[in-house]
Amino acid sequence: VQYMHKSRILHRDLKARNIFLKSNKVKIGDFGISRVLVGTMENATTFTGTPYYMSPEVMKHDGYESKSDIWSVGCLLYEMCTYQHAFDGKGLMNVIYKVVEGTPPELPNTYSKELNDLLKK
Repeated sequence: VQYMHKSRILHRDLKARNIFLKSNKVKIGDFGISRVLVGTMENATTFTGTPYYMSPEVMKHDGYESKSDIWSVGCLLYEMCTYQHAFDGKGLMNVIYKVVEGTPPELPNTYSKELNDLLKK
């Protein structure tokens, strides 16, 4: 992700199905809706991606940049720990509401306070 962002590439659809493990190395796949940002101040504005992993900025149609991919990584981390989506709901509008509301769910007590704090950032 760091390499991708240093190259000014937004993936815009980081999710479990696009993360692969090959020879003990994590690989990111499916760059079909990715975008290269040309200027240092440029933001993307397109509503695109998988709702469970989309950041509040994307949901609200605000300009967004690499932090939106980092949000998706946080959602993936939560999902790896709990086997559940961080922001789940019955229907798209319910998921959007939960993401935009911005209250991150807590991990179970079996996980460290530090990991919970990381996910809140």
